Amino acid sequence: MFDTLFIVPCQNIDSKALMTLKKLTGASLGDIKHACANQQPIWQLAEAFSGSWEDDKLILAQCYQALNDGSLQVFEGDEFAEAQPLDAEQFYQGLAQWREIELEQAQQTALEMGEIDSPDEFEADEADNWLPAR
Repeated sequence: MFDTLFIVPCQNIDSKALMTLKKLTGASLGDIKHACANQQPIWQLAEAFSGSWEDDKLILAQCYQALNDGSLQVFEGDEFAEAQPLDAEQFYQGLAQWREIELEQAQQTALEMGEIDSPDEFEADEADNWLPAR
């Protein structure tokens, strides 16, 4: 499982990617350009399933697409200075683990609430599947 994830824009990204990162992170264009030039994070996630997880998981899914497009990099570690880069496959595997945990939690909640009688009855709602296709 991941420690802190750091999202870093690549140095030579196009204007479309800049606007996408602005929309994703809420950072200003100036902040994104500064992060590009200095190879610094524009967004980070220290803990999954906390605070704004509903928003965070959608940002992470779009970051996966941007990682594949070559417009950003993803690093993982306790501190950015020592963080290691993740390739698209490593990042996807971590996201898939989080999705699996999310489904297990939903199943457990459904059991506790009496919505289902056994784990076999649980059916995930595909409309809630935020995990991007490969």
